[in-house]
Amino acid sequence: MAGGDGIMNIYHCQSLLLSTYLDGFINFKRQQGYKFQHEVYELKRFDRFLAENKYTACILSREIVQEYISCTASMGESYRYSCISCLRVFSRYLNARIPESYVVEELPFKRERGIRFYLYSEDEIVALMNAADHLSRKGPLRRQCIRFLIGLLACTGLRINEALSLTLDDIDLHGQRLFIRNG
Repeated sequence: MAGGDGIMNIYHCQSLLLSTYLDGFINFKRQQGYKFQHEVYELKRFDRFLAENKYTACILSREIVQEYISCTASMGESYRYSCISCLRVFSRYLNARIPESYVVEELPFKRERGIRFYLYSEDEIVALMNAADHLSRKGPLRRQCIRFLIGLLACTGLRINEALSLTLDDIDLHGQRLFIRNG
């Protein structure tokens, strides 16, 4: 592995180029602020698969991707979806650099989602913000902070962890933008 986090296939020098792109992709995602830990694990799994199958091409072929997808058939549905999703994003990155490389366009199966999202109406948001005014007082700004947080979530579509992770450095008042880390 290059640098301890990246992927390096030392067994096949031609695959070394593909591993270099894997490293570049990981660094690219991390520079965007993603932790990218689970995804690195999944991409390492894919790199091991390439080594075990003596794959020496410098690009992704449709055949090797389909073979990898078939090898994931015994995994749980959610985990399998995650593995192939990581490969799909990497394949787009690679194709932007090497147009002959295959892009995993659609996943061969649909993932059942356990989480359902609820879209609050404007009246419900106002009611939540008003309810914040009746919270017990643990600090002088608690009610105002909760009220503001509800408004921020409603207006931006941020997830709660994204909003709570914001710092002053993430706010660009002049450009009227927020920088979201680990989105």
